[in-house]
Amino acid sequence: MVSSMVTKNAAMIMFDTEFEAERSGLFDSDAMDSVLGQGLWGDETIPEGSQPGGRFDATLEEVLHLVTDAGVSPTYPTAFSPDPGSLLTDAMDLARGGYFETIPDAYPDDAWYHYDDTTCDYRCMAVEYYYWVQTSILGAQDYPSRCAEIANEWEACTLSQVQTMDPASYALFTDPQYMLPTVLPDGNYNPE
Repeated sequence: MVSSMVTKNAAMIMFDTEFEAERSGLFDSDAMDSVLGQGLWGDETIPEGSQPGGRFDATLEEVLHLVTDAGVSPTYPTAFSPDPGSLLTDAMDLARGGYFETIPDAYPDDAWYHYDDTTCDYRCMAVEYYYWVQTSILGAQDYPSRCAEIANEWEACTLSQVQTMDPASYALFTDPQYMLPTVLPDGNYNPE
């Protein structure tokens, strides 16, 4: 995965705000042509970490999007490609109650993943789904009021809910052959 990220020139692009990024002209220039970039804005981050009941720090989500796009998906395309027919997108289509190339007017009542950002295409929806599954399995969404905050988009916000509601993704994300994270990053690292 690291080799793939290096080959793709994966980079986190950070400005203070999205407006500042747009105003910079960086994304209108050819400077990003050889870079697989992911944006993260300073006003989305909370250096002290997310607070239960408070604003959620978007850093984990945006970093995970970059790792998914540049590392996981290209390393394990049969399993994690964001294109239709991978194990990931097959599980996502189950979670959404069917295959939808674009955001439907309404998801089926039994869907537990109902992403509704109309600017997000099928591949984008798969990357978002990856984020929800991985972070729910690792416990990032499991604190008071968080499940209610995200229920409009994702209902399986705890490990036990992923296991019962979304067994296809649980089996995929916990399969040891893919060497996905098993511990949520907390900013404290020990090389031993």
